[in-house]
Amino acid sequence: MDTTQDMRDEMDEERETIRQLREELSPSRVIPGYLKLKITRSEGTILDALRKATAPVSISRLRYRVDAVNKRFDGADIGSIRVFVRRLRVKLRALNPSVEISVHYGVGYYLTPENATRLETALTT
Repeated sequence: MDTTQDMRDEMDEERETIRQLREELSPSRVIPGYLKLKITRSEGTILDALRKATAPVSISRLRYRVDAVNKRFDGADIGSIRVFVRRLRVKLRALNPSVEISVHYGVGYYLTPENATRLETALTT
């Protein structure tokens, strides 16, 4: 009987993992330009923060935003935020090679005004 219950518990865990992965891959809201980019919810959260920011956005702020959107409270790893930004850079280059996410080491990530304009143009066309 323990074996059967263990198998059920394991299946429940697998189902929950699949549900979470599907949720992660679905965009948090439908923004036509974001559909072109095929970005995840976490990548969309980071891109939203960068688009709205007037100064560099620190990794810790991005971590909290990603956690809030994904309803996680264990703290996204700093390395995972860097991975999300790296993936975003690749996807943005595919959309428009002149759009670049800049970094000010020790401060955070940002879009220059020129890059923000290029990104908005690329997302709306």
